Amino acid sequence: MIRSRALVDEKVRDLESLLRDEGLSVTHQRLAVYRCLLEDDSHPDAERVFERVRRRVPTISLGTVYKTLDILKDLGAVAEVDAPRSATRYEAVVEPHHHLICGSCGKILDLHAPEYSTLRPSAAPEGFEVRSCSVQFHGTCRACAARKKRTSDPGA
Repeated sequence: MIRSRALVDEKVRDLESLLRDEGLSVTHQRLAVYRCLLEDDSHPDAERVFERVRRRVPTISLGTVYKTLDILKDLGAVAEVDAPRSATRYEAVVEPHHHLICGSCGKILDLHAPEYSTLRPSAAPEGFEVRSCSVQFHGTCRACAARKKRTSDPGA
């Protein structure tokens, strides 16, 4: 999802208010990490966030990025995305949605399909309270499928 600069700026201001409301410091490092996630829909891991943020904030450390991601996650401003065979990935889209995950390149795409958000397990043990539902579809993205077709059919 491409976000306009105005929307990114609005979300960053919202985070500033949230941090203040929670009694936390509004630091340029926290805002830079959040802005990075708002501007990057590739669901980056902490190291990629660090690499991108370091271009704007050369003094930031990887440890600060991890701590900031934990704080933002605890505040509900970012979410973790579990990806097989990959480090934990993050996103700033916290509204209910699902993911398409390419098993070849690891690309993660958002899937906004509200019908899956209403799923509830019929076989859940009694007393288990479902708070949310996240569906992951595993397959092959368009680019990997095309690459695979070209390599398996060199005469085409």
